[in-house]
Amino acid sequence: MWFRFLIVLAVGQMVPFALAAEKPIVLDPSYRHDILVTQPQETMRHFRAYTVSFDSDDDDGGDGDADLKAIPEWVAYEMRRHTGPIPKNNRPEWFTDSDLFTRGEAARTDSYHFSQIFRASHSDSMQLGYDRGHFCMKHHAARLGAAADWNTHTTLNCFPQRNTLNQGAWLDLENKCAEWADHYGRVWIITGPIIYGKEPRNWLGEQGEVPVAIPDAVFKIIYKPSTNKSVDVMAFIYPQETPRLTGGYDHRPYLTSIRTIEHFTGLQFFTRLTPKHQEYLKIRTATELWPISSELAGNEAVRRN
Repeated sequence: MWFRFLIVLAVGQMVPFALAAEKPIVLDPSYRHDILVTQPQETMRHFRAYTVSFDSDDDDGGDGDADLKAIPEWVAYEMRRHTGPIPKNNRPEWFTDSDLFTRGEAARTDSYHFSQIFRASHSDSMQLGYDRGHFCMKHHAARLGAAADWNTHTTLNCFPQRNTLNQGAWLDLENKCAEWADHYGRVWIITGPIIYGKEPRNWLGEQGEVPVAIPDAVFKIIYKPSTNKSVDVMAFIYPQETPRLTGGYDHRPYLTSIRTIEHFTGLQFFTRLTPKHQEYLKIRTATELWPISSELAGNEAVRRN
């Protein structure tokens, strides 16, 4: 494992980390976060606000090494309309799952430590490090309560994400997802990393820490019920180097097909549907984003703490 190239972005004295733990998980059975069934489902964890699958220590890549990348294969969640203000709760320290950490399937936050120091030591125009980017946004989970919000702050729900993407186009799309949920009543989101090739090119972490794979890109699939007993779908791929802009974002260049995401990830989406229905949804690429009522546009805009 340690013959792989590990990115260490700064050198300095280790800083002790405060310990945190997840809040009690109370599932809401009316929420079906992965309602159309994403495959494979390997090491699964179910939270109130989302469902996550981690790759097990098998060898899907066929390179002779266990598939231990310390980032989720995919995260899925249902988000419903919310009326009134959404509380902005404090952020806890990042925590992990002790069983997955022991098996090397998930990291602790210290694997990200030097990346964060490097980023914080530069001005905004020179932020070259990686954030711990959420798959299920903290502000989205807050619709299901403070404990659901808290439990997004785990390394089971993050990946190394360029700050320019995390605070740029990705954040803008997350805000749009909340607006779509409020406009249409509910949406489902499936998101995860993309690694081009069998193995990651770069990793975060130091000797003795669980190495964390740095994905080349990240995908997001958003769908909602349509009027013809099907679903309306938009799918996106954002490269890590997506620039951060000062004005608005045009997300149309990042639209893609679900089939393309399946090709790059090896995942299978919408497996609950018939093969014919799957094919109909997977081969199409949306050309425009769903409309949002003018009174909702911008209401959900948030910035990360």
